[in-house]
Amino acid sequence: MLPRLRATFVVILTTLLTVITLGPGAMPAHAAASPTEVRRTTGYLTVSDGTRLKWTLLSPGPGRYPVLMQYEGYNAGSNPGRVNEEFVAEMLADGYAVLGVSIRGTACSGGEFELFDPRWGSDGAEAVTWASRQPWSTGKVGMFSFSYAGIAQLLTAARRPAGLAAIAPGMVVSDMYRDVGYPGGIANSGFPVAWEAALHVSWAQALTQARADGDVECVVNVLRHQALGLPRGVVLSGLAHPYRDAFFTSRSPERGLGRIQVPVLGEMAWQDEQTGPRGGLAFEKTNPETTWTVGTNGIHGMYAASPSSRRLLHRYFDHFLKGEQNGWQRTPHHQLWFESSLPDYEPRFVVSTRRHRMPTTTRRLYLGAGGRLDTARPRTASPATGYLTPGISPSLVSEALVVDPATFAGGLTWQLSPVLPGTSAAFTTPPLKRDLLLAGSASLDLWVRAQTRDADVQVTVTEVRPDGQEVYVQRGWLRLSHRALVRSESTSRRPVHPFTRGAQRNLPIGRAVLARVEILPFAQAFRAGSRLRIYVDSPSATGLWAFLPNSLPTGLTPPSRLEVLHDAEHPSALVVGRVGDDAPGNAPACGTLVSQPCRPDPLR
Repeated sequence: MLPRLRATFVVILTTLLTVITLGPGAMPAHAAASPTEVRRTTGYLTVSDGTRLKWTLLSPGPGRYPVLMQYEGYNAGSNPGRVNEEFVAEMLADGYAVLGVSIRGTACSGGEFELFDPRWGSDGAEAVTWASRQPWSTGKVGMFSFSYAGIAQLLTAARRPAGLAAIAPGMVVSDMYRDVGYPGGIANSGFPVAWEAALHVSWAQALTQARADGDVECVVNVLRHQALGLPRGVVLSGLAHPYRDAFFTSRSPERGLGRIQVPVLGEMAWQDEQTGPRGGLAFEKTNPETTWTVGTNGIHGMYAASPSSRRLLHRYFDHFLKGEQNGWQRTPHHQLWFESSLPDYEPRFVVSTRRHRMPTTTRRLYLGAGGRLDTARPRTASPATGYLTPGISPSLVSEALVVDPATFAGGLTWQLSPVLPGTSAAFTTPPLKRDLLLAGSASLDLWVRAQTRDADVQVTVTEVRPDGQEVYVQRGWLRLSHRALVRSESTSRRPVHPFTRGAQRNLPIGRAVLARVEILPFAQAFRAGSRLRIYVDSPSATGLWAFLPNSLPTGLTPPSRLEVLHDAEHPSALVVGRVGDDAPGNAPACGTLVSQPCRPDPLR
């Protein structure tokens, strides 16, 4: 088997085993506080077209309570506290009821599964209103949780249901194509497979609960979903639409973001191994007066794993569901949690603003001969820097995940994979004279010359520390035939590509072209003495993401030389956003940052 295809196969197999072993959003277990009494009730609610949705309620006993609702397609309708066990226990003990509802076509609910079905939003709205009118409800419902449940919150809130008081979506996808399906226009062959496997595993867990409850309706529904779910499921639906067409644009949550009226508390993790951080851009499109956001380095499950996250969620819901005057309105609208570290998943310091956008200044670092990266724009001719593509590039997939989730995106492959000579182009700054705090999306404005009609590019940002250790920061991707821009939406630090069939253009062989590569959002403190580095190479496994090469279906295209130009006529540059120049304390110990592995500098 060819190396790239073999690597893709190994990644897919690893991700399947990972998700089946730990489930999505896996994280270390925490000891959870238990309320003195928890009452569990379960049943079905019927939405407008007659479909019956499975629900389960946890409450602190008889009475009326503000309701926290987890609405998703795993098995929340059977297990309302799913992947949020400690937070749910805390909220039950504080006088909340917690409701789980399963999306149509999933777990115990009736109906058929259809990827990002618009009815996910309308059903969710009906479920919210139903919950607000039950005898165990005060009439105020808040939606919580992350990933699938976060996406469902955006779709539901856009329907403006009666009874909805606030949402707290974390780790979302708002643009199905750009955020996770086809990063940079390249098919993501890893996560969709893992997600679909996780759905079926979760439905099987719901089946086990149904048998214990004697719920025959659930048993029938689950068996039907497991038998019929694949044809309209995640993988085949995505592969059937290789361009950003009406299928994606009509179903993505971004369409309704401007309609959301209730308060929003959004969270994102920069190295999120499952949904990635780009979905967090959704929160730039909700009402800035009633939107609060948190960004942090870390895993997909930071929403529930971080004590700071759980405290913030608790205070947020206390204010908007209970009406407590706890100072929430003085909470900064944007928070960047820097250097969230093991073992407690807590940030070492925070940069925040009460303004509606984090103030930043643009910095442009130019690529130069000899692997130079600095602020001096090239003024003379310079030989190009070339490398062979497609090639084998270092991955970020940890074989240790099945033992220790904390090592997931910070895994062994980053530490062990060699940087093979001739398969990448690297550019590094001189040691920094003062601290540099970067945040937000970034753009690599890349002048290239190719010998083939298309090529895939991966850009990796790292920090090279004075002690010779290199820390992973972030990545971005682009299939160069998708280099066209949506100019009305693009900025200096965030290129937006249409990814339509009509906008796709082959590379002109032997001629220089400009391609802007979107680097996913991140926040990183580079301390004085460190160096910033970028690698330009071929896409490789990153978290649960893997990439189908542009040479499919044969996979037989031999490597060819891709040249990176960096002369006066072709000033390739990394464009980043600076949020400050003061990082408190010393750099954290190598290997302690969540999802940011260290390795000895391979270019020394």
